[in-house]
Amino acid sequence: MISLLALALMQNTEPQEHVIAASIFKNNYALLVREVPVKGSGEITLTDLPHPAMGTFWISASPGIEIEDIVHGSRSKTMTRTVDSFSEILADNVGKTLRLSVNDPTKQYTVEGKLLSSGEAVILDTAQGTVAVPRIEITNITAPNSKMNYTDTYGISADVVTFHVKAAKPGSIYLTGLESGLNWTPAFGIDISDGKTAKLVAKATVSDDLAELNDIDTQFVAGVPNVPWINMEDPFFASNPTTSSTLSNYGNTGTQNINRFQNTGSTAGKVEDFGQNLKLAQGLTFTGEGKEGEDLFFYEHPHVSLTKGDKGYLHSLQDGCAVYGCLHALFGRLWQQRCVALYPV
Repeated sequence: MISLLALALMQNTEPQEHVIAASIFKNNYALLVREVPVKGSGEITLTDLPHPAMGTFWISASPGIEIEDIVHGSRSKTMTRTVDSFSEILADNVGKTLRLSVNDPTKQYTVEGKLLSSGEAVILDTAQGTVAVPRIEITNITAPNSKMNYTDTYGISADVVTFHVKAAKPGSIYLTGLESGLNWTPAFGIDISDGKTAKLVAKATVSDDLAELNDIDTQFVAGVPNVPWINMEDPFFASNPTTSSTLSNYGNTGTQNINRFQNTGSTAGKVEDFGQNLKLAQGLTFTGEGKEGEDLFFYEHPHVSLTKGDKGYLHSLQDGCAVYGCLHALFGRLWQQRCVALYPV
């Protein structure tokens, strides 16, 4: 039902948001940037809402777009559908004169009269008196003197986010947040087939249970995010963010449930004075394609397209060469650091 409301609301609003960039971690979280096109001033309603982790949700806009207010709430709408069964048609036409074709075990006949009620037995007020007809024996229904009702109306509701914007020119609103449902698993290999050089190759298997990715630039992160309340939804989207238990959880800075940063290639931990002594890690330095930022290492891969539910096999994440004379030092270092790491690279 919610999807029907989403389709109905989209008919009167700007196009829905779409993902334009993703930094994907190994622990099933990804930092997504979603773009909401803005054609002009007015109201924009989003029905396909993100679910970012606590404290990671941010909103910005391109030059010329001023966001006046943003509201998350529930919106109701009356929908109409065509009924598709005799029981529904009969229920929608109580009080009208109907002609029913009936096929009982002994004969076929037609009965006409004012429909008084409809259930397992259909009750008609006819010229010959009140007649009850088993509904399962009715083969045809007509309304000889009026138009038959064959539609139902019903109300549905769904969570929506509404923006009121002033636009000096067309632009975009950007929604950034750390969301669950997207992860990657790496694998590495060394090709020594040419006898002189060793070629390091890497691939990633990407599992997408979060959102559609349509030809976007991605970064695959060797590590996991250091977000204390990663398992809690941001209060702007939480169903009951003001309950006492939820507020208590937001204020809990204990370390028992904190998802600490761990770089899978780390050689040692360092304790920073942050909260309850959250542990960070020193990263292993790599060569080849990619880049390192503080304790994270990023593999960049452009033009990724996946539909929600897909798994992608992305080859050549990293592609570098080394002569055999350098390999001894390289693998000696890798082996030494791997011995003290909790997980392999």
